[in-house]
Amino acid sequence: MRLPLYARILLWFTLNVAIIGAALALVMRAQLRHGLDSFIGSFVAAKLQAEGERIYQQLSTTPREQWDDLMREVETTHGVRAALMRGTSEHLAGTKLTLPESVSNDLLLRTARGPRPGQGPEGNRPPPPRDGPGPDGLPGGPPRENRRADNLVPTQYGKLLARAGDPAQYWAIIMVPPPRGFSSGPRQPISYVIAADSIFTRGLLFDVRPWLIGIGAALGFSALFWFPFVRGITARIKETMRATEQMAQGKFDARVKENRSDELGRLAAGVNRMAQQLDGYVTGQRRFTGDIAHELCSPISRMQAALGILESRAGDEKQQRYLATLNDELQHMSHLVQELLQFSKASLHRDLTLATVPLADLAHEVAARESSGWPDHAVQIEIADDLQVRVEPELFARALGNVIRNALRYAGDAGPITIAAAPRDGVVAITISDQGPGVPPESLPKLFDAFFRPDADRGREHGGAGLGLAIVKSGIEACRGTVTAANREPHGLEITITLPAA
Repeated sequence: MRLPLYARILLWFTLNVAIIGAALALVMRAQLRHGLDSFIGSFVAAKLQAEGERIYQQLSTTPREQWDDLMREVETTHGVRAALMRGTSEHLAGTKLTLPESVSNDLLLRTARGPRPGQGPEGNRPPPPRDGPGPDGLPGGPPRENRRADNLVPTQYGKLLARAGDPAQYWAIIMVPPPRGFSSGPRQPISYVIAADSIFTRGLLFDVRPWLIGIGAALGFSALFWFPFVRGITARIKETMRATEQMAQGKFDARVKENRSDELGRLAAGVNRMAQQLDGYVTGQRRFTGDIAHELCSPISRMQAALGILESRAGDEKQQRYLATLNDELQHMSHLVQELLQFSKASLHRDLTLATVPLADLAHEVAARESSGWPDHAVQIEIADDLQVRVEPELFARALGNVIRNALRYAGDAGPITIAAAPRDGVVAITISDQGPGVPPESLPKLFDAFFRPDADRGREHGGAGLGLAIVKSGIEACRGTVTAANREPHGLEITITLPAA
């Protein structure tokens, strides 16, 4: 279906909410059986019912003098105050509690009503049948009021849950029949009283743990439910982001899959078209630069030849000076054209076949060529003899030569140039460091751009046209490597080249 991304997200969210809502409704109806209204009160009532049955069984099997121990156990386990009372003021066991007036009045009202309609004093179950003559001469054994079932439902007089008092507390009262063997005083229900500061006691009134587990399960299900959909979106966004980052680095052959029919699919198609057009523009520009530089070589050569003839025929010293100045200009122009040619060639190299090259041997060869005329210690090489890299030898030698040449030109007098290399996570990191003044920090990101120079002075005595490091970047990237620059502390510049390890 060709749906916009917004409609897909909305549809998926609606489906998620519908599934969670249906599951919650089924669980609540199955567990509480009271519909969806006041489900917390229903849940607390169910907890009080179970607690009443439990305490009734314990009172029936525990001697009267040990009831205080039962109440202390409840208090320790659930962090509440518990007591057994008859009526509203007669204390039987546990902590002595004074009921708030509203709770006391409600308790008196419920006690006065007696057992619920249809229930005898022995609970919900009908009294057991008589099974023999009793002492009263009637068939059926002992009187019914003296016989009790072990599984009585004790809350025949009801339950009470209220929030009252100053300060306000939660009061839970479960009214149970007098247990077996307890015949002191009038036959009234026993009130099991619980006082708590919060309804979230340790599982006695309202146990929050099942709800937390349910919420966690719902969130986990939602995460799993949304995972394929969100992962599909984020994966495509990440793929597009990686492609655009590569394009920003000049790698216009990066492409994004176009197998979607929504906005992300159209975005991928647009990015691919943009990359193709940029690739054509940049490649055409580089070819044009190379062609122009190549065409300039012939007239420059002819001009140099003619200048040589003129120099041989110059008669006076003044003409010789003019011709020498003209020769310097031609040499500078020739050097600039050669740099343009190298930059164009390095930029247009694609699908190169990389070869395994001993790094130390190549570094010594390039350093010896570039440091000709400098002292022997001007360039120091610290590379293991067995370290090898995968490169295109000519391009890498040209790139490394440009870095060494730049370092000697700007920092050769400040100290030796150090070339070191070490393997690192499947690549070889080569560092060329000097002890010169470095470059301004704001110039570091642009240092490898074509025609960029960190100093505003473009005089001949300070170097060429700013193509040396651009040639380095193009050559290293053609060898599937990277190059970065950073200032050293306290001074100096360090160029780091990473190349695939052999």
